[in-house]
Amino acid sequence: MRALLSRNLGGDSSYGEALSVMRMVKGSGVLLIVGVMFAVGMPSTQAQHVFKCAGPAGPVYQSAACEGPELARWDAVPQADDPLLERRLLQIQAELERSYRRQARTVGKARRRSGPRQTLSPCERERQGRAKAYAAAGLKRDFALSSYWDNRVHQVCR
Repeated sequence: MRALLSRNLGGDSSYGEALSVMRMVKGSGVLLIVGVMFAVGMPSTQAQHVFKCAGPAGPVYQSAACEGPELARWDAVPQADDPLLERRLLQIQAELERSYRRQARTVGKARRRSGPRQTLSPCERERQGRAKAYAAAGLKRDFALSSYWDNRVHQVCR
């Protein structure tokens, strides 16, 4: 019980405070149970610090105090969970999953309809034309032919 309260309340000092409150209400078992449930369910609200320290390769951010010079310090207070925000996050995630499933179904249908025929981009068509011209010329390909086709591919693909 002590470890559970200590972990959830953030240390021995909070445990002592919770223990003294429980001793005061020791006669009422229901109130004691409600008190323990309240204490266990509450997150630690102790302020935490973020330190910006000078490191060998530049600034370093850490939660422990700096060994060298301290450049800055911030208090990082944990935020309480907002049930409305959590509910909205779940709605957004469900919406994204539905959208992904819908896209996967339409992509699958499009693939089945298109079959093996694929539309080539203009750049890819020029590259294939160059490859055919080079194959037709064979070993007798000259600089003018190479320059012509390389320039055409460059113009279309840029």
